[in-house]
Amino acid sequence: MPPVAAKIFRLAAAALGLLLLVALGAGLWLRGHLRSSLPRLDGTANVPGLTAAVTVERDALGMPTLRARDRLDATRTLGWLHAQDRFFQMDLLRRASAGELAALAGERALPRDRGARRHGFRRLAGQVLAGLEPAERALLEAYAAGANAGLAALGAPPWEYLALRSTPEPWRPEDTLLVGYSLVLDLQDSTGRYERSLMTLRDTYGAEVLPFLAPLVGPDDAALDGTVAPLPPIPGPKLINLRARPLSARPAIPAAGLAWREPPAADAFPFPAPDPELRPGSNAFALAGHLTAAGGAALVANDMHLGLAVPTIWYRASLVFAGRTVTGVTLPGTPFVVAGSNGDIAWGFTNAQVDSGDLVAVETNSLAPNLYKAPGHGEDFLRIERRRETIAVRGG
Repeated sequence: MPPVAAKIFRLAAAALGLLLLVALGAGLWLRGHLRSSLPRLDGTANVPGLTAAVTVERDALGMPTLRARDRLDATRTLGWLHAQDRFFQMDLLRRASAGELAALAGERALPRDRGARRHGFRRLAGQVLAGLEPAERALLEAYAAGANAGLAALGAPPWEYLALRSTPEPWRPEDTLLVGYSLVLDLQDSTGRYERSLMTLRDTYGAEVLPFLAPLVGPDDAALDGTVAPLPPIPGPKLINLRARPLSARPAIPAAGLAWREPPAADAFPFPAPDPELRPGSNAFALAGHLTAAGGAALVANDMHLGLAVPTIWYRASLVFAGRTVTGVTLPGTPFVVAGSNGDIAWGFTNAQVDSGDLVAVETNSLAPNLYKAPGHGEDFLRIERRRETIAVRGG
């Protein structure tokens, strides 16, 4: 081999070897970081604020059973476990309703943050926290302290923060309320789109036809007293004559319907439009003891229809304290068993899809843009209140 070629070969081999060493070092560092971010499954941990020792046992699937002296110690320990196993999930839930996702995910999350900021949930959470009873606030404070202790006990932050080049922020008591508000945004119409649809139907076909097109209840709805609500009658030709309407013609939408213009798509709503084939809902039923084969015991079945996610939204756990055992599913970010049993009673919940929101049309003053009229205030003009929101953006 000529001297020049040999020299080039040696330099290339050295460079390749250096690259391999760098790649190996980076791989070992990443492996160590990921292993350090895993939750602790055995050993002991110092959790500040506990009044007595707490034991945690995990089954083959990693589901914990914790034994504590009282509810506050159990709540503090549950917060520790949630942070160890699911802190990034908790972080996303609080940021989604507070409108703070862009601080973690960057500019692409700005449309969702702008939509969520309209509700002012961060401010509302602080107000609600200040008005809680001392015992209720103590639960949220114990949970937050446990969550922060669990996060600090990790050898490294959860891997998602490494991928986002970010660091987790401490958990605050009001963040638990924000997690609840995230469920509101997810399970109910937080945009007014449904109300606008109803207004368009009413203005197009009339108020007498609207109950048939959008019935409040139907024969599939089971009332507690056993009664069945019939569907509204089919409108007759005096209300809507389909024979007189060409099949290819679309009904003209009145001006009231046209007034509801959608904002620009990039700044529309905090959540994407749902798949038209999907229908939200849940179901649950209960059977009296004499109707079951369980030795006279009643039976409760609860099926919460929620979207699939990784990790799953729920976190199974058993809490043993003060002579009571509570087993069921918890929501990371909250100290409560959402659906479960305490040995005497069982509980669950469903999304009833009730009409829980209203869209209120207001009349502005053309001469004074800062004034408006609203239903219930007669002819008096009210002053528009404005607030400035500052949205932090990662890398911005």
